[in-house]
Amino acid sequence: MARLDRSSVNGINRTLRYFSIRLNPFVVAAALCAEANSQRVALTERNERWQQAVEERVAATAEITYRDEQLDTLIAALARELLVLTNVDRNHATFRKLMPTSPTLAIRSIGGDVQTRYVKTVLAVLNDDPDFVSLKGLRRPSRRPRPLSSRHSRGAASSGSPSPGPIPIGSSPSTRLGASSEGLAPS
Repeated sequence: MARLDRSSVNGINRTLRYFSIRLNPFVVAAALCAEANSQRVALTERNERWQQAVEERVAATAEITYRDEQLDTLIAALARELLVLTNVDRNHATFRKLMPTSPTLAIRSIGGDVQTRYVKTVLAVLNDDPDFVSLKGLRRPSRRPRPLSSRHSRGAASSGSPSPGPIPIGSSPSTRLGASSEGLAPS
C-alpha cells in the first residue's frame, strides 16, 4: 500500500477520501464511512475559512502599505518645499520648527505611534503657525479615501489627480504642488 501524506490539509483530505472509499463496500462500516465523509466536508469548510482570512489579511496589509507610501510621499514633498523656503538649511529655525527631527526617521517604519505623532505635530504646526502660510496649500482636504478594491490601477489617472507636469517659471512652492490660491490665504 502506498504511503499517504497526512501532514497537510490536502493530505488529510486525500487520506479521509481513501478511507471512505475503502470502507464503502462494507455495510457494517456505513456509519464510519459517513463520519469520514462529514469530517472531509468540515475540513474543507474550515480550510476555506482559513484561506479567506489569509486573503483578507493580505489585502489589509496591502492597503496599509499603500496608504503609508502615500503619507511618506506627502511628508517628503513637504520637507522639500520647506527646504526650498529655507534655502536648503536643515538647521534653519523655520525648518526645525516644523520638522524637529529628520522626516526620513519619522517615515521609515510603516505606520505606528512614532509616525502618527510626527504627522499630528506637523499638521498642528502647519495649522497654527503664521510662518507656514505658503505651505497651507499642501494640505489636502479631509475626505474619505476610496478603498483599493474600487481602483483599477495605481496610476495618477485612476486616482483622479492630474499629473504635476512641468513647473512654470516663477511659480511659488505651493503652486508647484497643485495648491489653489484659496488655500494660501491665512485662516
